Amino acid sequence: MRSLFLFCVLCLFAYAHVSAQQYNILDFGAKTDTTFLNTRAIQAAIDQCHAKGGGEVIVPAGRYFTGTILLKSNVYLNLLPGAVLQGSYAPEDYADYTIRDAQKFGTITHNGLYVESMKALVIADKAIRTGITGAGTIRGAGDGKAFQLGINKDGRPKNLFFIGCTDVLLKGVQVLNSAQITISISGCERVNIDGIYLRSMTNWNCDGIDVDARDATISNCMIDAEDDALCFKSEYLGKLCENITVPIGVSVEMAKTFPVSPAENVKGYPENRLTFGTRLPASGFHIRHAKGVTLADISLNFPVEEARPAFVMDDAERIDLKDIRLNGERRRNKKGMIREIASTDISVN
Repeated sequence: MRSLFLFCVLCLFAYAHVSAQQYNILDFGAKTDTTFLNTRAIQAAIDQCHAKGGGEVIVPAGRYFTGTILLKSNVYLNLLPGAVLQGSYAPEDYADYTIRDAQKFGTITHNGLYVESMKALVIADKAIRTGITGAGTIRGAGDGKAFQLGINKDGRPKNLFFIGCTDVLLKGVQVLNSAQITISISGCERVNIDGIYLRSMTNWNCDGIDVDARDATISNCMIDAEDDALCFKSEYLGKLCENITVPIGVSVEMAKTFPVSPAENVKGYPENRLTFGTRLPASGFHIRHAKGVTLADISLNFPVEEARPAFVMDDAERIDLKDIRLNGERRRNKKGMIREIASTDISVN
């Protein structure tokens, strides 16, 4: 019942903006000239839309080079077919955006400290009812020489960064070629990501979608990323990454190519492609070299037949699964759900 309610709520806010006022970026001086930077023109359209109570900022067909733009409450970017927001290849067009007051913890390079600032092509900070829709494209500058800084290095802009936002909608667009994480959803609530095509293969550790959110759905998406396709993170004290719905599935034929116990590279940072390769044996959770893990109140739903077990425990002990549902059925034992490899004390309750 909760999932049905959440789905209905997300659908309502997904279409609530359709009849809103529209502001065309061409009316604010935007140009498709490749030598022209459209940051000010696009920002002016967003600012006026916000000041007038909200609506859609229209991006018509054409390629528009831009630096960082800030989305605001009640404002949706609508990218028409053939429209491309192209990230500038000049690093100075992406100012450091201060986010310290959000108290977001960093990963990899920030040594457990609050993140001071972030770079991104599109940023929304504590906005309510905002997002990007349409049939157009947001293309980063990930292939730019200035951003080829190496793995886990700062200074590379993300494509989309939503922090502390509520009622976020990303629908239909293509999101390509990021210089870092492609889409970052950080500390947000009520997020709907539907029918997007994402591809980022031109730079280091470019995750597809990083999600730290509450009440979110990610559906009908194609994600082709250099690093994690979907990465769920908890980046805040006192906030949980919870109530996330993601329809997934792998076919029987494809599953034959997945190893039972993948080889691993223990010298590298624990990322799928560096540590275990790109094919994992579990359809839901691959738990390896772990002790004392509890997973509770989890539902896995597969739209097609899934040949892999939902859970693989590899060199694991004291793993407790509570209130687990597969395709809506409460599971009370391991049969058909768990593969155990050199593991002990695995319980299902």
